[in-house]
Amino acid sequence: MKYYTWEEPLAQRVEKLRAQEATFLRKFHSLQVMNTVMLFLTPTFLSGVTLGLYVLLHSTIDIIEAFTLIAMVNICRTALFQLPQAISSFCKAEISLSRIDVFLGSDEFVTDYPLLHSANSDSTVVSPRSIPLLSDDFNNVYGVIDRGTISFRDASFSWLHTNGLVVVTSAETSAVVDSSVQKSLAQESKNNSTDIEGFQLEGINLEIERGSLVMVVGRVGAGKSSLVNAILGEMPRTSGMLEIGGCVAYVSQDTWIRNATLRDNILFEQDYDAERYVQVLDASQLAMDLKALPNGDSTEIGERGINLSGGQKARVAIARAMYRTGTDVLILDDPLSAVDPHVAHAIFAKCVVGLAGEQTRLLSCRTSSYEEMASQFPCFATSSFAVGTEKKEVKPVDAQKTMAEETEGNHLDPTGQLIHEED
Repeated sequence: MKYYTWEEPLAQRVEKLRAQEATFLRKFHSLQVMNTVMLFLTPTFLSGVTLGLYVLLHSTIDIIEAFTLIAMVNICRTALFQLPQAISSFCKAEISLSRIDVFLGSDEFVTDYPLLHSANSDSTVVSPRSIPLLSDDFNNVYGVIDRGTISFRDASFSWLHTNGLVVVTSAETSAVVDSSVQKSLAQESKNNSTDIEGFQLEGINLEIERGSLVMVVGRVGAGKSSLVNAILGEMPRTSGMLEIGGCVAYVSQDTWIRNATLRDNILFEQDYDAERYVQVLDASQLAMDLKALPNGDSTEIGERGINLSGGQKARVAIARAMYRTGTDVLILDDPLSAVDPHVAHAIFAKCVVGLAGEQTRLLSCRTSSYEEMASQFPCFATSSFAVGTEKKEVKPVDAQKTMAEETEGNHLDPTGQLIHEED
């Protein structure tokens, strides 16, 4: 929620669902009150109706028959009282069993295992509670990874897919979809579609050394953010191994801004260091913006940064990552696309290459403008991913040209070389 600034939309949806829940609860309790009233009135009403019909048919009734009839009605009263409770319990049990069935029938996947710091501060040890896809011998060989390194070994990732029909409604409006329409759409979807899997990254082999600068290049929708989410543990891993050593700082495409001052957004609960703070402001190109703000870095930023431009919010997020100490890996998910080209080049030179020069840096972008600075240059094409290739080997292949040729039947092999598929 904090990463993607989903607090307000999710709060609106919760309020909407709560209003619907309150409506159903009112109906439920109204029916329960009616049921309780009928429970006490029914025996008396039934006794009167039965006695009246008996007298109407036989013209008379003695005391023995009257008391016997009333006793029989009271005996049935207990059964009538338990029948609604039995129906309610049966409905609850059916709902519970359906939820359990959906849970047990869901796809199973293993979450990424935690990294535990060893006694030696220069290394990180993988927890022995590893994925069952790998043997213990494999973990014994590859169980230790240095800080600031990222290692993919034949790793595959996939977003979980849903087979059911999802009806998206606005949080502000209470759109009601007729149940018959939902059933018809669900049946049509079931008849006309197969089990469609989500976006996948398959067979990634990539070794990122400590202190290197790796650029992931690809067009919009090629999977750059999916690779970043895979490293962060947000995208489920289906096979292979992923190891990350040390602490990670992350700058997302959709920047998250706190409802606080600009300084608090940059410090982010870190101790204030005046010298480092000035360096970060200069490197992230925020020094000039402070002069335009009414109270400088003490200016209160509204929720989600409503009084900042998109470029300013991106630079605040970059400054936050730059200011943070003890970071071994810096991941930037295309934040430079939100700023002007000359500002992006200045931020790249002073932040990515300058302040974060000792960190392992992974930058996703749409163009290869900074290719000459990268130590590795993985390239996303339309449906494939070439990784683990040194810059000098990839340099003959232009990234944008590669992506254009991909649509014409070309693709990259796992070594990063351009392969043309003959008809």
